[in-house]
Amino acid sequence: MPSKTLSKIRSFFTALLRGILGLFLVAAAAFFAWKLAFDLPTLRFGGQANRTQSSDAALPADHAAQVAKFAAGQLAARDRVMFAQAMLQALAFDPGPVDGLMGTQTLAAVRDFQSGQGGVATGTVDENLLEALAAAVIAQGQDPMAMLKTIKK
Repeated sequence: MPSKTLSKIRSFFTALLRGILGLFLVAAAAFFAWKLAFDLPTLRFGGQANRTQSSDAALPADHAAQVAKFAAGQLAARDRVMFAQAMLQALAFDPGPVDGLMGTQTLAAVRDFQSGQGGVATGTVDENLLEALAAAVIAQGQDPMAMLKTIKK
């Protein structure tokens, strides 16, 4: 074959490989951007990544406070209400649909929970409520962060 033909073939395959590599890099970048955008950040306690509750791994003593602090500081108001609704539902209180709206059923469930805890039934979803809910959920053997991850999907 003449060298001109070999040069064209070499150029074609070089361009083809560059195109394939470019598509791979774009796909990888899109995948990692999606993971960053839709996965919740992993809370870290004592250098170890947070894990769901299991029989062989106990949650840290301050897990409820850490979860509440994270939720109060990082979530939008509607997401905080949705998180509270999910925890209330897990505790057999009826907040109505887990939709992030502070309706009458959610307000009643929050007040019922607060009354049962011996506190003032304010009906507000704040860091104190989230911490109390998280502690109650943990006492039942569940990890509130696992709940938060499921409602954020």
